[in-house]
Amino acid sequence: SALLENWGCEVIRCPKHEEAITQLHTNLEKLDLLLADYRLDGVETGLDFLNHSNTQEGNYTTLLVTAEQDLSIKNAAQDNGHLFLHKPVDPAALRGILTRLAGMRKMRATRKQ
Repeated sequence: SALLENWGCEVIRCPKHEEAITQLHTNLEKLDLLLADYRLDGVETGLDFLNHSNTQEGNYTTLLVTAEQDLSIKNAAQDNGHLFLHKPVDPAALRGILTRLAGMRKMRATRKQ
C-alpha cells in the first residue's frame, strides 16, 4: 500500500474479508483496482473476495497477489478473470497494470464526451 500511495493512488486497506466486502459495496463507483493478498485474516482468502467482486456491477480490474507457490491458486485466479502477481511484487509489473488502467479510464472518459 505504501508503494501505491507514493504513486498517488488512494488506498483502502482491509485486512479482513468482511471489511473488504463492506468497502467494496460502499465505494463501488470510485474503485479502479481491487488488489487482494491471497492470505487474509480469517478463513476467507483474497481469492474469495475477488470472486465475490465478480458478482458486483463495478468497473474495476481485479488483481490477486500471493507468496504461495501453489499453481492452483494462480490458475483459479486467472480462470475467474483476475490478474495475478507473485510476491514479492515487482514494482514495474504493478506500475504497468496501473498504467494500462489509466489508459482504459481515459478512453472511457473520451467515449462519454
